[in-house]
Amino acid sequence: MRTLSAVFLLLSLNLAAEIPLAPHPDGRGMASFIAKGEQAMVATADPWASAVGWTVLKSGGNAMDAAIAVSAAISVLRPQSTGLGGGGFMLYRDAQTKAVYVYDFRERAPLAASRDMYLDEQGEVIKDWSLLGHRAVAVPGVVAGMAHVHKKHATWSMLELLAPAISYAERGFPVYPELARKLKNSAEKLAQNEAAASVFLPDGEPLKEGERLLQPDLGKTLRRIAEEGSDVFYRGAIGEAIVSDMTAHGGLISPQDLDRYKVLLRSPVEGSFYGHRLYSKPPPSS
Repeated sequence: MRTLSAVFLLLSLNLAAEIPLAPHPDGRGMASFIAKGEQAMVATADPWASAVGWTVLKSGGNAMDAAIAVSAAISVLRPQSTGLGGGGFMLYRDAQTKAVYVYDFRERAPLAASRDMYLDEQGEVIKDWSLLGHRAVAVPGVVAGMAHVHKKHATWSMLELLAPAISYAERGFPVYPELARKLKNSAEKLAQNEAAASVFLPDGEPLKEGERLLQPDLGKTLRRIAEEGSDVFYRGAIGEAIVSDMTAHGGLISPQDLDRYKVLLRSPVEGSFYGHRLYSKPPPSS
């Protein structure tokens, strides 16, 4: 392990205690200003996640290293908007070839999904079935996406890059105002899932601002991914646990769904604006 990276790994395990949490005023504010420079920028919806990416860059990591570390960290820090059960896209430009393309690791519908799966016998939509519960879950892509770009572009080990996220999950962090409001507003829904309730509704009540959010199982999951690779999530013990839980609660994800998941390479949509060439993500991105 490189000396610089070894130092960062040790620091990152204490990152949650060392980086002050910037305010999230009224739930409308994005990440506070972290730092500025002429060669790099990190912008996320969470100040701690931005700081993780900035630390990677300042310590010698490349843009992909920072992106992976940020993706993992924000999946812990903003459970109300993202997580390992989701998916995403990455718009990428190769500095040498100037080629621009898109990695698509969006969630995919399970093989057992069908057009009428959210309708009752009368053909009417069953309220909230497409939004809540195991049947609303698609095949996750975030873990595959992180692993794919790590193999192709990263320079640091996955354990180094996921260390801050693991620390935030296992050691916790104080609930900020926006998260407190989301937990309060979603308390009834969270209570329907025993595992979610144990994390976000300890003692039956949603965590309040300033209380510490601990996610030990998420920390264990991230640690296994860091140490064993993405196969543990899609074909190993974690994948088996996902399928078992799906089967027990009427979900549709099967071993075949997890095993068949692949990151896709797509061409971006592009156009011009006042002399500048613009690139963005194509469908199925919204």
